[in-house]
Amino acid sequence: MGAPPEDQSSPDLSADALLMFIAEEHTSIRSIAHDIASPIGILRLAMHVLRTMKPDDAKRDQYYETMVQAIDKLEDQIRKMRALTEIPPGGPPEDEGHV
Repeated sequence: MGAPPEDQSSPDLSADALLMFIAEEHTSIRSIAHDIASPIGILRLAMHVLRTMKPDDAKRDQYYETMVQAIDKLEDQIRKMRALTEIPPGGPPEDEGHV
């Protein structure tokens, strides 16, 4: 993910660069939102099964482990969202691609 484009000498070029930057940020945010939805669905399903089906100890432990993995994925996505708002020391990077 790159930094916002600097002011260009041509207003059209600057507007195009800004629109491109906004589109890249939008794509990153949509990707993160999608990646958050999956673990939330997994957590809901596991909680529903644990509440309604009363699985045996071994199955219950598997569901707990699945829930821990889903929470880990959510934490990773939160780190990625925070990275979108942070500017590293020394200024923004030139071009890192997407987070």
